[in-house]
Amino acid sequence: MMKLGMGLLVTMMLGAGCAVADADANDEPTAEADESELRTLRPGELAGTIACGETKRVRHSGSPTYRALAIAAQKGQALDVRVSAPGHDAVAWLTSASNGTLARNDDAGAGTKDARIAYTAKSTSRHHVVFREKNYEDGVDFDVTLACSGGAGGTDAGGPPPPPPPPPPSSDDPFDATSCQGSPITMAQAIARIGAGNAFKEIAPARKLMARKRSCNPVTGCGAWSAPAPATTTFYMASGGDNYNVARPFDVNLMFSVTGNAIEAVIEDVSNRSHCPGCTPSGIAWNVTTSKLRDHYGDAALFVYYPRWTHTSSGFQLMDTWASVPLGPQATTSVTVTDRCTRASVLSKDSQTEYAALFRY
Repeated sequence: MMKLGMGLLVTMMLGAGCAVADADANDEPTAEADESELRTLRPGELAGTIACGETKRVRHSGSPTYRALAIAAQKGQALDVRVSAPGHDAVAWLTSASNGTLARNDDAGAGTKDARIAYTAKSTSRHHVVFREKNYEDGVDFDVTLACSGGAGGTDAGGPPPPPPPPPPSSDDPFDATSCQGSPITMAQAIARIGAGNAFKEIAPARKLMARKRSCNPVTGCGAWSAPAPATTTFYMASGGDNYNVARPFDVNLMFSVTGNAIEAVIEDVSNRSHCPGCTPSGIAWNVTTSKLRDHYGDAALFVYYPRWTHTSSGFQLMDTWASVPLGPQATTSVTVTDRCTRASVLSKDSQTEYAALFRY
């Protein structure tokens, strides 16, 4: 178990604008909670503080190895910490002021990659929630939620208890209807996410549009679904000419828009923003208020653009190629938008292909 020198610890805490309290002797970690790879925090790893009832998003570039938030814990206070990394696998530690490991968690339960730690503080002292991506992936957004109860600064002081953190999602499978849970998003929550004056605002990191297939016929019905895989489609020249004959996967964005009394959630390929920044989004445009799909280009197709160099009589030229994934009114579209996530599922007209995307925010 590693110990942080008092001089360095004080320097780090003062740099974060916080006072440091000594850890109680009872805050020493148990042997089974310790992990040999967890070492003293380095400069740049402490990303600030988190208060009871607060959720903070922390971006992790991957270097240095960890990110951490400081907690001003009260003796006897029950701490409930949840760390999620949408689309990734979070692992978290709770440490004392002396940097001893008090608890560690990888997966909070079956079907989730969120980390969750419940711990009762043994002293009024500084604690840290330390986290990283399990597989050391970089460019990951972490959402850290802290709930507290009891203790000198909790409900014992007469204040109402903070709301418990929401339950972890049942799964990260975009084809699982239970993977997106929570309360229906409100107008105020949507406005808070897009900010004033934004027609459309990206809400969550881009995700691969996923697809799964099965075989159906009118006599025997439909067989089992294949394993989900990134959706691919063949690209064509933007002029409508030759077949590029290359199938590529693609990423989709989630955007919100608030117009009048309506909230709209739009899922479109990321290439549309660069191809035509001022154009109306094309793809799955779902009116959250009316629960209706808004058509684009007649069949609400998802358009994907890909630039490539093409040899012509004048030499090599940069040409746009395009692909179209039919997601129109003859398909069955289901969209769920809550205060925590958005999930979209589109079943093709012949019921043999289903597309899906899951966004957490």
